[in-house]
Amino acid sequence: MVADAAAFAACFFAWNLATSLMVDRGVALLGIEATSLVYAAALLAGALGGLSFWITRRLMPELEPRRTLGALVASLCIMGALGMVVTPRAPGFFTAATVVLIMLGYLFAAYHYGSAMTFQGYERTGTTLGLGMGLAVLLQTLVESLTLVKVAFVASITVSVLVALWVSIRPWRDWMFEDALPYSSSPPPHHKLAGVLTASAVLMTLNYGLLDGFLVWQGALGRVQMGLAPSLAYAASLALAGFLFDVRAVRIRAISTCCAMLLALVAAAALGMGDLNVATLLFSVYGGFFVAYISVTFVRLAPKTSAPELVAGLGRLVGMGTGSACALLTRPVLSGLGGVGVIGTSWALSAVTLVMLARDIAGDADEQNQDETNDETGAAAGETPQPLTREEALGLYAAAHGLTPRETDVLYPLLTTEKGVQEIADELYVSRRVAQRYIASIYEKTATKSRIGLYQSFDAWREDL
Repeated sequence: MVADAAAFAACFFAWNLATSLMVDRGVALLGIEATSLVYAAALLAGALGGLSFWITRRLMPELEPRRTLGALVASLCIMGALGMVVTPRAPGFFTAATVVLIMLGYLFAAYHYGSAMTFQGYERTGTTLGLGMGLAVLLQTLVESLTLVKVAFVASITVSVLVALWVSIRPWRDWMFEDALPYSSSPPPHHKLAGVLTASAVLMTLNYGLLDGFLVWQGALGRVQMGLAPSLAYAASLALAGFLFDVRAVRIRAISTCCAMLLALVAAAALGMGDLNVATLLFSVYGGFFVAYISVTFVRLAPKTSAPELVAGLGRLVGMGTGSACALLTRPVLSGLGGVGVIGTSWALSAVTLVMLARDIAGDADEQNQDETNDETGAAAGETPQPLTREEALGLYAAAHGLTPRETDVLYPLLTTEKGVQEIADELYVSRRVAQRYIASIYEKTATKSRIGLYQSFDAWREDL
């Protein structure tokens, strides 16, 4: 899991670095007036790349075309990075930058999906991804401070893409090229939850994009001078948000995000008073919670849906698409409504978002209270817990070791039948090689080396249970 988290962080780092370079160089080539346009183009390119991941998976059901496409994406990303630093004129630079950001958007969507499959059932998903993204922000700050920025950029993009691609093609990590679906059992309906989360992500992005576009514009004018403080605050809030999202209490994710929304309100007030440095610092903290929310929340939700390859990156996709529109609208809104109008709009968006998050909190609280009531009723009635069946124990064993739904499909015949690898593959409608990959992954996660060892591990685990 460490390698997979590193790949996710590497893509996050490469995306941030490429976006920053495109905005900085784009403004230098076109002038400050083009700041919002360049930033919007960068976000839109990333959104198109993320959407293309889902589309290509639908159009390419076979392994080899997906493998070829993955190699092509990596190659175009690296060549585009070279083009960004060696092309002196605007047309060539923006063409190369657009290619890089589309390819990185594709890879980022792929690793959202991969994280959803790999970390399913893992209790430290938020902490792992939040810490990885926080470290990526610190590394980005270090790279941007180097004298040889162009050399560091190309080297960083190359290493990040190759590391991410290497992790994806390891023998037991086939999620980027092979389908983890269909599941053995129908996933529970989560349409209402997905709708609430998506609506919250849209509202948060509108607010974030409005303030972000304004601060990017002010930064381009040289009115924000804070050194490393915003980057450090952003990195720390990413790690903190990830940790809080792992707390198993009543909707701590939504509660902590509500608290972060209050910081957005204060940041907007600071803008109104003309204190751009304080507003930037507070906005950086809010930004960490916002990014963690749209990343971790959908990664966790994806395995419970019928389209995990889309849902896993849906938060980022919505964020980039909505953020692109916000970047274009920031200056017209500012010109038409003035600073007071921007602040008022931000407060209104924050208020509506808080209402949406409050519904999220209330829904989980009701569910938890109902569960507690059922437990108390059962205890009062003197119900005696029934021993687990072998099938139920297998399900718990799979969840305890972090097996994906498809790996669980393979686990059942491994432990309940005498079927060979080819028979299991035929039963699941996959190739023998793919079945062997799933078996290798099961052995890795259960710390066993053979089918006999797997039997012994399960029996010992069941006895302890």
